[in-house]
Amino acid sequence: MMTPEEKKARIEKTLFGDSLSAEAMEHELRLFQEFRNHLIEMEGEEKGAQLFADFIGNRTERGWRETVEACIDDVSLKSFVDFFWGPLKQSLKYEENWEGDNKVQFKVTHCTVCEACKKAGLTDIGYHVYCMTDPAVIKGINPEIQFERTHTLMQGDEYCDHCYMSK
Repeated sequence: MMTPEEKKARIEKTLFGDSLSAEAMEHELRLFQEFRNHLIEMEGEEKGAQLFADFIGNRTERGWRETVEACIDDVSLKSFVDFFWGPLKQSLKYEENWEGDNKVQFKVTHCTVCEACKKAGLTDIGYHVYCMTDPAVIKGINPEIQFERTHTLMQGDEYCDHCYMSK
C-alpha cells in the first residue's frame, strides 16, 4: 500500500517524468524528434507520423492507467482536476472556469514546457510529445471524461484551451 507521499510522487513522476530540467527535456525531445523523423523516412510522411502519434499516445495512456490503478481511487472530473491540474500550477499560468459540476474549462496563458521548447527550437516535436497526448491522458485516467481543445501555445496561439466534460 502506498503512502500519500508515495502516491503524490508517483503522480508527479507521471506528469513530469524523471526530471524537470530544461536540459533533460531538450535531450528527450531531440531523441523523440530523431525517432519521429526515422519513422517518416522509413514509412512516408503520413504513416510515419501516425506511427509516432500512436506510440506516444499508447505510452501516455498506459502510464496514466498504471498510475491510476496504483494510487488514485476517485477518477471523477473534480478529482481529475485536483490531481492532474493541481501540480501543474508550478509550470502553468491558467484560468479555471467551472460550468456546474460536469464541465470545466482552462485557459492557459503561460507554459514553461512551451517556453523551453521555443528556446530550443523544438515546438513541433513538443506539440507532438506533450500537447497531442492530452486525449490519451484522459483515456488512461477516465475514458468517460470528454476532452476538447482548439488552441495551443505550442502552435503559436495566444493560449491553450482545455475543456473537460463528464456525463
